[in-house]
Amino acid sequence: VSQDGTPAVTGAQASAAEVHSMGDDPDAVQVHLVVPTKLSGAIVGRQGAAIQQLSHQAGCRIVMSQRVDGPDRKVICIGATPGVIAAQQLVHNAALQACDANGVEKEQLSTMTAIAWVPHDCCGAIIGKSGTTLAYIREQSQVALHFGKEEARLMRPCTITGPLQNVITAQNMVFNLLSAERANKPAGGVKRTATGTAMADEPKRLRAASDKTKMLIPIKFSAAVIGEQGSGLDKIQKDYGIVLNLSQAPQWPDDYVVLLEGPAPNRAAAVIALVQASAQGREHECGLRMLVPRSNVGAIIGKQGNTLPELREAVGIS
Repeated sequence: VSQDGTPAVTGAQASAAEVHSMGDDPDAVQVHLVVPTKLSGAIVGRQGAAIQQLSHQAGCRIVMSQRVDGPDRKVICIGATPGVIAAQQLVHNAALQACDANGVEKEQLSTMTAIAWVPHDCCGAIIGKSGTTLAYIREQSQVALHFGKEEARLMRPCTITGPLQNVITAQNMVFNLLSAERANKPAGGVKRTATGTAMADEPKRLRAASDKTKMLIPIKFSAAVIGEQGSGLDKIQKDYGIVLNLSQAPQWPDDYVVLLEGPAPNRAAAVIALVQASAQGREHECGLRMLVPRSNVGAIIGKQGNTLPELREAVGIS
């Protein structure tokens, strides 16, 4: 029995109970984010109101693991990859905000552990020959990462530890490989061989999964972004694991066009850093202009403009 009188589970019993069914979505992923037990009440909220709100904002299922006799619990996130990644960021922010009231040092949350549960028949694609792909993911994301041998619901745990953004970068690489591996399996579940079209090695597939983001930064505010002799740009590239280039285009004479290349979570974090740098001393009037491909505009606006109001409400900006 735990300290508050509720039944407690430990060891293998807890591990089996924490792995949930993936539902009917064949592309769903499941991640367990480890948080201090002292913060679990604030994350769940009264009658589950807080965690339900987080789930609504992220667009995926979020539940708290069972109570255990130990210092940590797990926030279980299940759904499409973008929602699961957003859920972890939202939970981490909620945990940070609850630290002072619950006697937890915020420094405890500077390093996070997340467990991504990977279908056992896809683990080989992520580990790679002699562990080469796993080593590549570690190197690129700067995390501690290992696969457990135990299975639950035909899945194995891939445990990732490091700063949250690094953990998410590693997850994004793992899920890109998982998606490619699933796509490479026909309905019967038998993997296509290299006969015909040869499969590229995993690190190359990871690099190919990278994409681009374009945004505009006013030239008059760009000095804080660029830094002395480009030091600001170099720091952002190093901190977030992206490639960043500035250029000018005649249609925007007062702005720099900033091109970011890298995994989506890295680019998203780098965009925030760029906005913060360009808005130094004028945060009350901070703005962001991103360049969206014409083919994607309809998806952002939504049918009859329905998506834009939802975005405004979810994030509280115009």
